[in-house]
Parts: sequence; structure tokens; C-alpha cells
Amino acid sequence: MVIEFNDFFWDLADRDKLDPKSVQRGIYKFGQLVKCFGIDISRPIDWEQFIGLEGWVILGVKKSDEYGDGNTVKKYIVKK
Repeated sequence: MVIEFNDFFWDLADRDKLDPKSVQRGIYKFGQLVKCFGIDISRPIDWEQFIGLEGWVILGVKKSDEYGDGNTVKKYIVKK
């Protein structure tokens, strides 16, 4: 069990600075996160609501000389 992990999401408000493929990847990835953790995006997001949510992900290890090894998300497991 992993207590915490991180993942990177582009700020889609800056979509004019991204190529179309990166925009679509960001939208898809955010959608997978929302489905995995059962986040309701029909109302404004309160980041405090995320505390304690549970979901399944496939993790990898990201190596960094500066920060050491860290967990990274390879895939969000979503309910069908």
C-alpha cells in the first residue's frame, strides 16, 4: 500500500501553449484520475475533499539524483 504518490497534470488553462496531443493526453489523464478516485466534478472542486479517497493505480519508480526515488503513476485503474 502506498500512502502518497504524485503525478503531473498540465494546467489546461494554458492549452494554447501546448501541442494538441499534450492537451488530449492531459484531458484523458485527468478523466482517469477522476474516475479512479470517484471525484465529483459536477461542482466546484474543494481540494480538501481528496483527503482519504482510495483508488487503485499501477505505480512505477521515478529515479532522481536531486530528490531520490519517488512513486509515479503508470496507470489509473478505473471501474468499467
